[in-house]
Amino acid sequence: MVSVPQIIATNPNIALAKALRNNLKLSPLPIAPAFPAEQYSNSQGKPLFTGKNPSYLDSSGTPHIVAHKKYQKRLPTDTEIEQWWANPANGIGYLHTSAAFNLRTLDLDRKNFADDTDCGNAVAQILAAVPTAAVDQTQSGGFHVCLRFEEPPEFTNYGIGDVDHAGELLGPGRFVAIAPTPGYSRVQNGGFAPATVEELGIRSTKKKTKPMTPAPSAQIQPQASYGSVPLS
Repeated sequence: MVSVPQIIATNPNIALAKALRNNLKLSPLPIAPAFPAEQYSNSQGKPLFTGKNPSYLDSSGTPHIVAHKKYQKRLPTDTEIEQWWANPANGIGYLHTSAAFNLRTLDLDRKNFADDTDCGNAVAQILAAVPTAAVDQTQSGGFHVCLRFEEPPEFTNYGIGDVDHAGELLGPGRFVAIAPTPGYSRVQNGGFAPATVEELGIRSTKKKTKPMTPAPSAQIQPQASYGSVPLS
């Protein structure tokens, strides 16, 4: 049987996971390899293990889904981390947490651009503003850029240049797969770089809605609101 010290020594994802947790207060979560829907599917018949959702192979190779919502408010323990990466085939990602409220991952989606050149120009514009940001290329040819805001933007969907919806700014409660997970590659080493919306050249694409005027007799009830490791 392989001991825990041996697992840690041979699996760099464990060190990466602990760095994300200890240094950034992000919740590191594992990612099992993708399996076809014929092997494992959800109630809609879609693949249960996509190669980018929180999940893991145990030491015997059996896949499991990670119920990840609770890790938005609490960080994984050493025991959980060592269990998740006992199998070196598992990839890695992080869940944005309430504790790291000022961190965002800019997700630039390749499919929202006419071609690779337009997508590359958008990335170049962003990286000119944050040359020290860690950047990964995704499975689908898009990019993840690590950002730190003094005052986090209040929007998620953003546009850049002539593209009205270029992607999303991912914050608390959102999961991000990162390199060296299969299909993801580190294209720029760095950390969570200081940024502003103005410097990045992005804009909110949230649609403004016209306020509703209640009828005179109506009462409004309050609604319940519902490469390098990025170490800095």
